[in-house]
Amino acid sequence: MRAVVHCTGLFGDTHGEEEAKDFLDALAEGEIPGPNPFPNLVRKVLNDHECAEVGQIWPTPGRVNDGMGRHMDTAEFEALAGKKRRQSFPAYESVAIRLQARPSPEAVGIEKTRAEAYAARGAGFGAHRVPFRILGLRLVERTTVVTDVSGPL
Repeated sequence: MRAVVHCTGLFGDTHGEEEAKDFLDALAEGEIPGPNPFPNLVRKVLNDHECAEVGQIWPTPGRVNDGMGRHMDTAEFEALAGKKRRQSFPAYESVAIRLQARPSPEAVGIEKTRAEAYAARGAGFGAHRVPFRILGLRLVERTTVVTDVSGPL
């Protein structure tokens, strides 16, 4: 999740030192207003390999994967599928950063500016970087409900 590291300056167990250094250099040079708001805001989560990460790939609302690697808007998929019963899958084109609290407008501004710079620089390595567009940022609240169904034992 190098993009998340670039935006927050925090990295997990597996990678991101270069992006974290870039963030800290920008903070030290005043490009990012200090202090860094993210250490007490971002919550690390375990990935499939039990490594702590600061972000994860997330399904994008309104987008689907047709099962053949093509991503498209849900309406476009439904029009192409027509009367055929075709199965669609979530399109994992988003990045989630788990937060412990609602971010300040300043923190959101930092994330947005850094994310746009990362997208312009491109994803990939070396000469194989491909710029991409950020379609938007959204704040989502997930709640977990725990219900005791057994009663007293």
